[in-house]
Amino acid sequence: MILARFDEDRLGLVRGDEVRDVTAALDALPTSRWPHPPGDPLILHLDAVMARVRSLEAAAASKPLARVRLRSPVANPTKIIGAPINYQAHIEESKADPGIAHGRDIKTIGDWGLFLKAASSLIGPDEPIRLRFPERRNDHEVELALVIGKRGTRIPRARALEHVCGYAIGLDMTVRGSELPSFRKSIDTYSVLGPWLVTADEIQDPNGLGLRLAVNGQIRQHSNTRQLVYDCQRLIEYASAFYTLYPGDIIMTGTPAGVGPVQPGTASRPRSSVLDGSKCAWYSTTRRTEQGAPRTRTADPLRTGSASTPRDRASHKFDALRHEQLESRGFAQRGSARGRQDPPDHRAAGAHQRRDLPAAPRVVRGNCRPVGVRRRRDRVLDEPGLRLGDVRSPGSDPKVLMRAHWRAEFLKLGLTVLLFAGVLVLWKDVAALPLLLTFIATLFAFWAALLMK
Repeated sequence: MILARFDEDRLGLVRGDEVRDVTAALDALPTSRWPHPPGDPLILHLDAVMARVRSLEAAAASKPLARVRLRSPVANPTKIIGAPINYQAHIEESKADPGIAHGRDIKTIGDWGLFLKAASSLIGPDEPIRLRFPERRNDHEVELALVIGKRGTRIPRARALEHVCGYAIGLDMTVRGSELPSFRKSIDTYSVLGPWLVTADEIQDPNGLGLRLAVNGQIRQHSNTRQLVYDCQRLIEYASAFYTLYPGDIIMTGTPAGVGPVQPGTASRPRSSVLDGSKCAWYSTTRRTEQGAPRTRTADPLRTGSASTPRDRASHKFDALRHEQLESRGFAQRGSARGRQDPPDHRAAGAHQRRDLPAAPRVVRGNCRPVGVRRRRDRVLDEPGLRLGDVRSPGSDPKVLMRAHWRAEFLKLGLTVLLFAGVLVLWKDVAALPLLLTFIATLFAFWAALLMK
């Protein structure tokens, strides 16, 4: 059975190029009061709804699919689970394309694990994708989506598919950058599901389905779920080892090679072959991307994009180089000492920072400095060390702290000896005062140089 959600939350049964309105089957859903149980009510009671659909099918009114607005077949998932780098060919292209990797070490799905996408990012195939950051690279990723049909945790592989109620096509949109995948993949409209739900009884083997994505008529992604590193059963077993899966939860199984950027106005057509014996049917939908509403600096203080003036561009380039230098040494940012605030800066809100790089650590006056970085005329030095009076942070080196402690103790001892010697000299001969003062100044300069090392 192929079920669709269309127009104003109507329930439809797809037959060929038509959809039959069987919304009355939703009367089979039991009424519930707050707090509602976790999960999508339709998926939770799918068997009862499907039985009602069969009784309504003959008398149901029909509409051409081309005249309805398809929405996500799952309305209320508790979570959307993503599987990163789950095709070997995609792993290889991620290593070769710095625009995908962004400096990260591309390993395997077993090293990275899974990630979660916000349920608020979910839309249907006939709803536009609104690019939140059109100045950054936004990529398409077509995937097979599993829809969980019943609650389960620590599900063994042998029983994994028993927890699947159906399958759909997923389009996992992503904005490239250095942020964690859960953050930059959870943008509103960046999770597309559809065009409908194909129930599990229609699919003999989910690990043998073709996937294809065309952008503006050009095929960019073309693969088969046989190429999955973690197949569907393994993904369910893996996810349920960490999360309790509820009815309506969506597992996007990963994207094959061929990911690439899209621009506002791009039309994409994801497809998946659904095998049923000798019959092969192609289910397709058209996606169109739109640029979000223009933003101003007043409305969005975290405005992204390139700097608007040569001075800003030069400043951004300097910040990026400094960030790379500090990050390569493993320096961590330290909180300000004695509760003092950092000085104001015209780039304080990240107004001219590219969003594909984290904010660069700065060396500023005072004790707010990266751990192990000392300031001498505002230059970043290579060797780690701490000065007397620095506040210890969790990232400090104990050896460095010990050296600073003993330098302070030697300074105290030297000052005590100087005071005692001065009293003796003045008691013996007052004429030796100029020589004593010269000696004290020299010794102070020596100790100051020692503490600055």
